[in-house]
Amino acid sequence: DTMAAILCNTISDICSGTCDALGKVICLPCRACGMCTRELSEMCKSPFCIYLSVALGLNLPSVVFAGRAAALSYGEGGGDCGKQLNWMYANAALCVINMIAAVYITERIQKERDETVTMNKLENGSYYEAKAYSVGADGDTSRHNSVARIKTVLCYDKWVAIYIIFAVIYVIWHGVGVSTWISGVNCGNGQIATLMFNSLLCNWLFITLGAISFGCSLCCLV
Repeated sequence: DTMAAILCNTISDICSGTCDALGKVICLPCRACGMCTRELSEMCKSPFCIYLSVALGLNLPSVVFAGRAAALSYGEGGGDCGKQLNWMYANAALCVINMIAAVYITERIQKERDETVTMNKLENGSYYEAKAYSVGADGDTSRHNSVARIKTVLCYDKWVAIYIIFAVIYVIWHGVGVSTWISGVNCGNGQIATLMFNSLLCNWLFITLGAISFGCSLCCLV
């Protein structure tokens, strides 16, 4: 009887553990979806919504153009468009970095509406949230918190520092891209050259409009 009870309890524990594990695995996509939806909602309500839209809307097309150019070169053997294709592939990688950085910076700087933040928390780098009302007995305001948080993210965050290096490379790369496009304006029967021109157009717009929208977002926050 004792052995039977032990065996039954063991089987019961195994079944229970298996069911719990399966339940967590099955619910994981729903939880991830809910988390992503909440984060997206917060970003859309933040002052950086316009900047994020510009960053994603003007960088994503270049990734698509690079994919289309790769498909054309595969079908036609690349022809005399080697330099143009290499430029577009590297540009697509830089555009992906731009999009990731835009999401990261927006997430770091955006307001957290339901948590009180003090200057001490900001100074030690533990929190990046801001409030829309005064915090602390000394009358510290959300503007002070926002300025301190922006300074922390843009000046002391190691990932932002690395991205700034890539941003400089990105601008230089597009200066190189103009001359590369001119030298191969007829390559690939003009199709790849057209895709490269479209990439240049989108990315130069991002360089200008992205800087403007980012500055406007900062002004709205502080």
